[in-house]
Amino acid sequence: MADVQLSTLGSVIQVAYDGTAKQVISKSATFTLAAADFANSTVRDAIVLMTNASAATATIPANATLAIPIGTTLVFVTEGAGTLTVAGASGVTLTGNGGSVSAGSCDVQQQYSAASFTKYATDKWLAGGDIDVVA
Repeated sequence: MADVQLSTLGSVIQVAYDGTAKQVISKSATFTLAAADFANSTVRDAIVLMTNASAATATIPANATLAIPIGTTLVFVTEGAGTLTVAGASGVTLTGNGGSVSAGSCDVQQQYSAASFTKYATDKWLAGGDIDVVA
């Protein structure tokens, strides 16, 4: 059985399995994920904490722009009051909650909600959690 450790960063609980914590990426405005967002230039599972009071969009880039490994999960948490839209860049398919669209998007439903996006193939992400239909 794996060792599990819990720690906190603000209001976010970090879960560590076998001593490897998920990275927390804090954002406060519209952005596209980039290599610079990931510690040590290593793309891996992460919690993306959005603290914006106004509406904002987080864009998941195409594999040709940022080669995030298949199996990676990004959890988007809305701590700020603004609506968070998660969008796929051109050529990126988002699937979830009854929809599957290339360059699609969906909103995390409300403040203090979370949605996870797992890359299951090149440029294909499965969305789950407190989201509306991917359109």
